[in-house]
Amino acid sequence: MNIVVDCRAFTKRATGIATYAIDAIRAICSYAPELHLILVSPTSFHESITGLPVDKLDIIIDPVLRKIKVPNLIWYHFYLPKIIRKLRPDIVWSPMSEVPLLPIGKTKKMITVHDVVNKEYKSTMLWKNRWFALPFVNYSIKKADLIWCNSNYTHSKLNLYYPNRKQQDVVIGDSCSTKFRKIQVSIKQKNEIYKKYAIEKGFILFVGTIEPRKNLSFLLHIIPEIYKRTGYKLLIVGAKGWQSSNLSSIINASDYPREAVCFTQYIGSEELIVLYNLANLYISTALNEGFGMPQLEAMACGCPVVSPHNSAMIEVVEKRGLTIKGWDKKNWVNQICGLLEDMKKIEAMKNPDISEYNWQDIIERVRHYIEEKSK
Repeated sequence: MNIVVDCRAFTKRATGIATYAIDAIRAICSYAPELHLILVSPTSFHESITGLPVDKLDIIIDPVLRKIKVPNLIWYHFYLPKIIRKLRPDIVWSPMSEVPLLPIGKTKKMITVHDVVNKEYKSTMLWKNRWFALPFVNYSIKKADLIWCNSNYTHSKLNLYYPNRKQQDVVIGDSCSTKFRKIQVSIKQKNEIYKKYAIEKGFILFVGTIEPRKNLSFLLHIIPEIYKRTGYKLLIVGAKGWQSSNLSSIINASDYPREAVCFTQYIGSEELIVLYNLANLYISTALNEGFGMPQLEAMACGCPVVSPHNSAMIEVVEKRGLTIKGWDKKNWVNQICGLLEDMKKIEAMKNPDISEYNWQDIIERVRHYIEEKSK
């Protein structure tokens, strides 16, 4: 069975959708080789797109024009259909919630749905996504022939907001890359990390982008008391542009302990794995998550996790880490400090059972789903 994969996400740095697609493609090649993947992109892959089993894939780089850059969205809806009609694959799969607008013959359309922020948190998205990408999401979910959901939570939201979609049946499953694992970090490595980020006693880790849905302002408001009581610093990874956000007003307040927080820019996966393995705790204060990928990555590396008791974080973190109900600041501070001061609890949280998130099992479900829906 031939599947064309929309690889627009590979034209930029490997984050979010791109990292998911890399992991899913690797897993399909390993566990369902009968599903032959043809990766199609408007431009060459970004240098950070690594680890693809290129010997098991066909890769087509085909821009609309050779010398003039055409927006990826235009390429996808108005040029990729031409490529699909020529190749005539069984399925075209987009790792995001979009199907091409133009006809593609008898080829079935499969999408991955990661969340429903277009319905519940539209205001938290970048303006260009709100105006140029999200309008296609409703259409795509309603028209898709096959739907791959990342979590049971996302599936429940699909049923709530799209009860009359064309494809009622979905396949569910997602996981982090197998490279996220427990490793032995040398004393030299640890000392280098501590020096680089001015860490003294230890640190709490957050990984993610700056957007209201991540609720970073709440985390920054409770960190001073946590730092005062425990000495653990907050390291925020990937929060590009925080200086121009409302977060700067919190950090730059005259009475804020600036030494309690450190922002980094984008870092590679190898250093991120080291950080997960060294961190004393991973904390999320998100208002909503369609899955909770950083939480799963942290647990895979043996890092204890604290998250709000909401959305898919209940599904991923509850009984494996600590989930906290509500937004009472005093309660959050007391629970986090109590955890950091109880080494037995911390140690018990370092070995959660995450076998449910196994790529081999997920791909077996996906393969069976595709075969059933392609009859």
